[in-house]
Amino acid sequence: MKIEKRNPKNLKPHPMNPKLHTEEQVGHVAASIKKFDFTQPVVIDETDTILAGHARTKAAIENKMKEVPVVVVAGLNEAEKLALCLSDNHLAHQTPIDTLKAQAIQNRIFKFGEDHSDVGIPYEYVAPEQAEQPLEDTNSIKQIVILF
Repeated sequence: MKIEKRNPKNLKPHPMNPKLHTEEQVGHVAASIKKFDFTQPVVIDETDTILAGHARTKAAIENKMKEVPVVVVAGLNEAEKLALCLSDNHLAHQTPIDTLKAQAIQNRIFKFGEDHSDVGIPYEYVAPEQAEQPLEDTNSIKQIVILF
């Protein structure tokens, strides 16, 4: 996989992208990019149409970035492009969250004296009774399933 650079303003949103991006979500993504840089490239086809990474692209434009990392996926037919676009937006939402681990992580972040709520970490994971529980001790799994 070769990562290239493109101006985010030149990338075209896929007209069939099923994901709805709120201003709040794009703001969280923009804050995450400012704080941690790009951790996942935008996936585009050979015509610079976005197949995955619409929110990252909007956030990069909001951050006034001149270039973003992209992966060009060439040679896909239209059905394959649509399948990639749909699966990228849907697969992440099919997995459950281990809330005890999420609470332990959030509390550990707070113990370091930091607050990363600007990047979209929800406060519902904060559980004061879990603050002393180390990550390794979260064997009992309480799950939230996000359904779309």
